[in-house]
Amino acid sequence: MTNIRDAQRPLGLRSRGSLVADYLGGSESAARYAALASRDGPGFGAFNLLLFDGSELHFASNRSPAVRLDNGLHAFSNAPPGTEWPKTASALRGAEPLLAQAAPIEPLFALLAERDETGAPERRYERAHFVVGPTYGTRCSTVVLVGADGGVTFAERSFDTAGLPAGEVRESFTLDR
Repeated sequence: MTNIRDAQRPLGLRSRGSLVADYLGGSESAARYAALASRDGPGFGAFNLLLFDGSELHFASNRSPAVRLDNGLHAFSNAPPGTEWPKTASALRGAEPLLAQAAPIEPLFALLAERDETGAPERRYERAHFVVGPTYGTRCSTVVLVGADGGVTFAERSFDTAGLPAGEVRESFTLDR
């Protein structure tokens, strides 16, 4: 789940986090839930959502139709689908060689921690993988690796408003097929 930057966000919308909780607690396929989330999207703040059901990966948003994602490398940000920001392009370029490593988690976290202190500060969110700020900034960086054997490693680092580490979670499990 990523929030989409939306200066016009209306009040009274449902929590985007409920989309994640409802999918994980339900029994819908990724394809079906992506279609439902996109259809019900106007009731939520702007979002992008990735859904995996063990066999298919789907993308849902309330800014575009739901789609199935093919095998490969994909990058999403907190921009509407189809918006190419410099940080998504550099993330794709940076991640591809790291995935060939035997243990890519730490190098991927290093990529996600890259900051950009150049240019206009109010546009830094378009360039930097990691943004520091009291009201807008990176609060979590997450790496999810899914192997061909169904093994999954989930690693997430949390940060405070100063960009300092606030915690880490790592879990490994195998998908039921």
